[in-house]
Formats: sequence, structure tokens, C-alpha cells
Amino acid sequence: MKPYWVTFYSYKGGVGRTLAMVNSAVILARSGRNVLLVDFDLEAPGLDSFPELGLTIGRPGVVEYFADFIASRKAPKLANYVETPTPTFRTRGNIIVMPSGRKDREYNRRRDGLNWSEQYDSGFGQLMIAEWKATIATEYQLDYVFVDSRTGLTDIGGVCTLDLPDLIVALLALNRQNVDGVASVISAIDRADIGRRPDVLAVATPVPSGSIDNAAIDNAVSAAEAVVGRRIDLRISYNPSAALSEKIFVLESTEKRSQLVLEYEDLVEKIKTKNVSGLDGIIGQSRTARENEDEQRTLINATILERDFGSRADAVLELAEVTRRFGDRQSALPLWEKAFALDPTLLGALNPLITSARIEQNYGRIVELCDKYLVAIGPESAGDIDVGFKKAEALMALSRPQEAIPYYFTSAEADPTDLTSKFNVAEAIRRTTGKADQSQWSEVIKLFEKKQPVSAMRESNQAQAMHIAYACVGNLERAKDFLQRAALYAAPLPNKAVIFSVRRYAFVAKTEFLEDNRYLLLALERGELWDGMKLGDATVKSTGVEGTSNTAVGSL
Repeated sequence: MKPYWVTFYSYKGGVGRTLAMVNSAVILARSGRNVLLVDFDLEAPGLDSFPELGLTIGRPGVVEYFADFIASRKAPKLANYVETPTPTFRTRGNIIVMPSGRKDREYNRRRDGLNWSEQYDSGFGQLMIAEWKATIATEYQLDYVFVDSRTGLTDIGGVCTLDLPDLIVALLALNRQNVDGVASVISAIDRADIGRRPDVLAVATPVPSGSIDNAAIDNAVSAAEAVVGRRIDLRISYNPSAALSEKIFVLESTEKRSQLVLEYEDLVEKIKTKNVSGLDGIIGQSRTARENEDEQRTLINATILERDFGSRADAVLELAEVTRRFGDRQSALPLWEKAFALDPTLLGALNPLITSARIEQNYGRIVELCDKYLVAIGPESAGDIDVGFKKAEALMALSRPQEAIPYYFTSAEADPTDLTSKFNVAEAIRRTTGKADQSQWSEVIKLFEKKQPVSAMRESNQAQAMHIAYACVGNLERAKDFLQRAALYAAPLPNKAVIFSVRRYAFVAKTEFLEDNRYLLLALERGELWDGMKLGDATVKSTGVEGTSNTAVGSL
């Protein structure tokens, strides 16, 4: 597989070049891509300043590799100069690093001895770079190679901007020195006598905000575009934290996502779009064709995905979506299974598998699928509420309410005002203990009475579910009324409609829902709930049951 080479270049330092490169690489790795980071800023290397990457300090790298290459006139074993670190965060893909070098006493001497001009004048430099790139493509299954280039107009800068990249991410501050410098480099690339010119993404950074008039910024961008001779593709905002330390901002929790993170994500999307023959490019083209119902173009891209990326989970997932769109859901199931087996963190494969198991009423399978996902994402991500929701729902359908309680508690903690979460906690505890916690059910009723109107199908489910709440606080007449409402809401629905039945904690056909409803009503007439819990003497102020934080579910 031929990786897509991207050079991150800036004419001057201090624009967040390395920061943008590392954050972009982490975004890609977390989405399942394999990325090699090359620290070619040999005078001011910076990759080892990011502790989250888990790099080993003092390893040989770019300087030692090319020095040894020149000395022996043959390519050294690349693995001796490349590290696969263990970062402090989880990724679906891999981040591999070729550092600048040891940075010991010999480092400067060996770096100065490389003499790139001399090597290129002799013709050996071109051969050396070509051999290095070919070895990388052969020995590592990479999607991207990100190169951190030296600033200014230098021999190394020329290597990084002409010989290496398919794409240059040119970062520039909006002052004249930066703009003129980047403009001269882009002009040199346009004039260069090379067979394949790299594409260029121009990124203005760091763009001030807040205290400066937006019109002034827009004028500065327009002036920069006039000098550079192309549009500025993206703006990255100034963030004070970036000036204080090297930080992987994209590791922030969703709640703390800053504008800077969104801009890094935009940068990654632009890089992926440029990578037209890579995995991301082909998937993107396939999705566009599929959404436009262009079957011929979609099938051409599907053929490429199967041929070139058949062992990649995201490629198989897209093939499943193509099969579902132009075939049928049943034919897509083996592809979803394959994608999930390749990558159990892939929600796009997990969700249709859960839907299929739910249709088959195979709730044990749902628990198995959810467990595989939760194990794969790791304990630090165990608060994935949506998957916990599905698992707990299946546990309730399997009559294992005690196991569902921790997931429901997590859901309720995430949103204390959510009616579904409150109901599920109270009901899981009731089914576990055989007793009704009146205080919990009173809270459920308060939230219910504030709810917004929903569809008739949801109204049927909610009315049926709420009969439990009213029964548990001793209002049997109100409970009976809600069961009657449930039947009325369900009656006009088509016979093929499926409705969530609180008795089974599962979606059932309309006829089964109405049958369950009658069963629940008969139980109330006997002064009990359908599962035999007597009303009145089985209600308590508090059950004292505690939940543990994990994940969550819902029925209302």
C-alpha cells in the first residue's frame, strides 16, 4: 500500500506547525488510520516534546539513518531508526515515529555532515530518498506519512517540499514576513522541474480572535491570498494554551472541545479529501456516489475498496452500506460481521448487528456484541452511554435486571433530567428487589408530567410504562387509566408497527403489545403488577440499592 505523504511546512517558527501535525495524526489514528511521523526539522526537533506519544528519548532517527546510508552507500535496516511507541491514549490505528535522532554529542556533527546539496549534485541524494520512501511503503502498512519540515529556505526544506510530499500543508501567520516566505516557497515549487508537483493547502495560523476586528482579519487574509497567489484554505485560531506547552488538544473530552480542535478536524478532512486514491479518498467518493444514487460509480469504487483495502474495517463497512443500498440488508450482514470482527470499536458495524439481533429477539447476542465493544474501547471509555443503553435493554429482556442497574445509573448521572434514565433505574431496581422505591417513582412522575408530546408509537410505550410509576406510588386508578391510554394510542397504528412493551422490555408487534397491555390491566385488577409484586405493602421509601458507573439504557 502506497502511503500519502504530507509535509507540514512553515517559513517561520511559532505558527504551531508541529502542533497541527501531531493533532492531525492523532485524529487519523483514532479513526483507524496508520500514520508515520517523521521529524525532519533537524535543527529544532520537537516530536519528543509531546509526552502523550510515549516516545523513547535518545533513539536514532533521521540523522543517523541518512548518515549511515551515505557512509555505507546502501540502505540501513529502517526498523532500527523507527519506533512504534505506546501512547497514553487509545487509537484504532497506529502512530509510528521516526525521530530526528539521538540528539547526543554526535548528533550535530552527523547532521552537518549530511550535506544535502552535495548528495543531490552527485545524484545519490535522489536515489537515497527514493529508496527510503520505497522501504517505508514496503515495510509499514501506512495510510499517511506526516513530515515535520525545517523552516526557511534550506536544502532540507527543499527535500521536504519537493521530493517527499504528495501534499504540502503550508502554515503561515498573516504578517508580511511569513506571507512573503511561504509565497516564495510555493513559487519555487511551481517553477521546479519535477514530474509530479505536490498539492498545497494554505493554512493561516495562528489567527487572533476576540480583541481584533473580524474585518481586519478578513483583510489580512485577502492580502495574503494576493501575495501567495492562491486562496487560504483554512484558518486555525490562536489558543493561549498552545503558547504554553505542547498539547494534544484533540484528546480533550467532548464537553471541553475547543474551537482549535474543530479546526484541526477540518484540516484532517481537507487532507483526506486530497488523498483521492487512498482509503479515505475512495470511501469518500463511494459515499458521495451512494448518496447521489449513482450505482455505477458506487460499484466502481466498491471494486477498488474490495481489491485494495479488503482487510480494512472501514472499507468493509462501506461495502456493507453499498450492499444494503443497492441490494438488501440480509446480504449486508456478513460484511457488517466482518467489519466488526476486524474492529470491534466500529459503531457503524455494531449498530446494524444489534438491530438484526433485536429483530431476531436474540438478546444474548446483543449483550455479547456490546461487551466486545466495551472491552475494545477500554475502561477509560466505559461511559459509552449509547452502547450501555442497548446492553441494559437486552439484559432486561433476558430477565437480568440486576446486571442492568449499573448501566442505568450511568445514564441517569449523565442527564439527571432524562425521563427514560430515571424510569429505567427505578424499574431495574424494582425488578431486582421486588420492592418499589416510592421516592424514585415520584421523581419519574415529575419528569413525565413535564415531557413534550411524542409520536403515537412512543405515546403507547410511555403510557404503558407510566402505569408502573403510578401503581408504585399507590395511585391504581391512574395506573389503569394509563394502560387504557396505551391501548387507545396503539389502536390506530398499522398492524405491522412495532412498539416497545415494558413487560418484555423489547419491541413487539402491535398485536403482542395490546395483548401485553390486557395482561398488565388484569394484574392491576388483582392489586398487583404483572410480575406478582403486590401493590401497597411492597412499596418502600428507599431501596438503598446503589449503582456503579459503567454505561446505560432506556425504554420510555
